Amino acid sequence: PEFMLERSFYQFQHFSSIPALYDKLKSYEQQYESIKIENEEEIARYYKLRKKLELVQDQIAVMMNEPKYLLPFLQPGRLVTVKSGDLNFDWCVVLNFHKKPGEKPIYIIDVLAHLTLESAAQKLTVEIQPCPLSDRGELKAIPIQHILIREISAVRVYLPDDLRTKEARQGILKAVQDIIRRHPCGLPLLDPVRDMGIKSNDMTSYIKQYSILQTRIDEHPLTKSPQLKTIYEQYERKANIEKQVIDAKNELKKAQSLLQIGDLKRHKRVLRRLGYCNSADVIDLKGRVACEIDTGDELVTTELLFNGVFNDLTVSQACALLSCFVFQEKANEMPKLLPELSAPLHLLQVC
Repeated sequence: PEFMLERSFYQFQHFSSIPALYDKLKSYEQQYESIKIENEEEIARYYKLRKKLELVQDQIAVMMNEPKYLLPFLQPGRLVTVKSGDLNFDWCVVLNFHKKPGEKPIYIIDVLAHLTLESAAQKLTVEIQPCPLSDRGELKAIPIQHILIREISAVRVYLPDDLRTKEARQGILKAVQDIIRRHPCGLPLLDPVRDMGIKSNDMTSYIKQYSILQTRIDEHPLTKSPQLKTIYEQYERKANIEKQVIDAKNELKKAQSLLQIGDLKRHKRVLRRLGYCNSADVIDLKGRVACEIDTGDELVTTELLFNGVFNDLTVSQACALLSCFVFQEKANEMPKLLPELSAPLHLLQVC
């Protein structure tokens, strides 16, 4: 069976993609090898610490974003950070929120986010791109789900009554930038335990892990390096390419394997249990009989034969029973059968 699968047209079509996958893998490997980083082991350790810290931050954010803890702090003017997939938005200003109807409690929060000038002109929210507050961009009101909030600041800014004018939004942007300048070490955040009242053991554990990881990062020799940002971005790019190499290898391995081998194994297991082949996958008598049947369901017909169902049937009963294997018309109501026909049909149904 494996020989037949390997030489099937379906498998041939799949094998045709292998050369392109080889080229794709080779391209990724060349890109990976071309990136040379000085003192790579140190930056690798720093990178892993940062990633672990981000995972802990994600866990903390999940608990903080529960509506019962989050909603009391979504006053207009509250500064929050937002993360949507790979997009990290700088400090955004909360405007208002409302509950979205549905089974799960989803809250839609309107925030003023700093976007690039190109994406700010777009009407579709899927096309927006965040812009650092230090770069030239534009504040624009966008809707987000409450689960996308990453950090909640203890700081709030004053909001004018009318935000429709560009001048009003520009004033808010300047106010936010001024607040950031006055806090060079970062804006003060709401404490999940003391401020938000999240007193679960899990939150306490996450905060402890966060503190330990942050201390290790602060003590890392690269933390005070002026080249940290450049080196980190370079290593992050290399790590992403390494992931692409692994994905390409898995994709190539999958393409080289037999597509339907899983189905084949399950089919062979069923045939062994029913006695159509032995443990060595050699076809037995029942299997040879099933191979000779080319109309209807081979397995069911063979089971009827070996169970002796046809032994006591008349010619008309046998023909009526066999017609069930080739008759395709569907009926909404079960026709009333004579007793001499209903009995063989029952044997077929329980087979």
